[in-house]
Amino acid sequence: MKNRSKVLIAFGAGVAIGSLLGVLFAPGKGSETRKKFSETANGLSDKLKNTMHKGKDSILGLRDELEEIVELTKESA
Repeated sequence: MKNRSKVLIAFGAGVAIGSLLGVLFAPGKGSETRKKFSETANGLSDKLKNTMHKGKDSILGLRDELEEIVELTKESA
């Protein structure tokens, strides 16, 4: 689980940094750049929220599995 979360964090950071650099170095007027930056930030925010929800669901699933294992262990003891 630790490796998976590290990969997700690294991926999210890479997407954020890449998007930011792409917008900042793209040729265009300041108003266009600000608009693109705003749209990119909103998109990244949505992606981050989705990733957080998936992570939360994954953790809750693991918790449920652990509770089942504990119950089975108690019953067999």
